[in-house]
Amino acid sequence: RGHLAAPIRRMNGIYRTRRASLVDLLRTHLSDRLSVQVPAGGMQIQALFTRTMDDIEVVRHLAERNICARPLSSHYSRAPVRQGLFLGFAAWRPDEMSSAIAELKQVLSLPGRRRPVRRSDQRAGTSIGGLEVDQD
Repeated sequence: RGHLAAPIRRMNGIYRTRRASLVDLLRTHLSDRLSVQVPAGGMQIQALFTRTMDDIEVVRHLAERNICARPLSSHYSRAPVRQGLFLGFAAWRPDEMSSAIAELKQVLSLPGRRRPVRRSDQRAGTSIGGLEVDQD
């Protein structure tokens, strides 16, 4: 009995360290673009856009760079819809996070990310891992 307690404590420590690394990187490099919501636990954080941006478009550009994020707006069923990202940290080492944050910074700096977003702008489609896929 209790033989899983030690591995669970070890993994909790790893996840705490990874969460702290991601939060520190985001606040250091992207505090002008993202407001980080730090959870007490879990394996992902919310990063809300501080400017009007299309989170679905940002996620698409990140996916092109092999970075997985989920758009916050796709989790709303009605207004008001907030724009931002769910960012996982459990599977990322701090050195990998640094590279991903540099890519995220580039994506958030691309022209066209700052257009006003309305829920009606999103086309009907199927959601796969937070990405909207056209059904054409």
